[in-house]
Amino acid sequence: MKKTQFYLSIFIAFIMLSCNSTAKKETKTSDNDSLSSKKAVVYYFHGDRRCKTCMAVGEIAEKSVTENFKGNTDVVFKEVNTDLKENAEIAEKFQVSGSALAILFNKDNKETIEDLTDFGFMYALTNPDTLKATIVNKIKAHL
Repeated sequence: MKKTQFYLSIFIAFIMLSCNSTAKKETKTSDNDSLSSKKAVVYYFHGDRRCKTCMAVGEIAEKSVTENFKGNTDVVFKEVNTDLKENAEIAEKFQVSGSALAILFNKDNKETIEDLTDFGFMYALTNPDTLKATIVNKIKAHL
């Protein structure tokens, strides 16, 4: 069992390091002040170059929010390109430099960050419904 976990960790690390697609969607985070009033912000971090798995993580995260929290202004999805200089501050806050998935919860003026990066990369291609359900359930538990 430990060998399986080790190999799975190596596989996930390899996928994250080998992201090489040229799909690009630039997003600025100048609206971070307005996001601080939200109860849950699902952040999908990525660089300019992304692999198939990286793109799937972002698409599933975005669909999770838009389909399940439509009309709920307390829950938002935010895509952040870590290769853009204007996003350096938010990338530093979350301590990311490439692809990552995290949810920032704001409750009683306290911020909590839930890192779902490993989970996202594990299930984005093999079982996207599990990833989607996990994102939705974590958000609902904090609302």
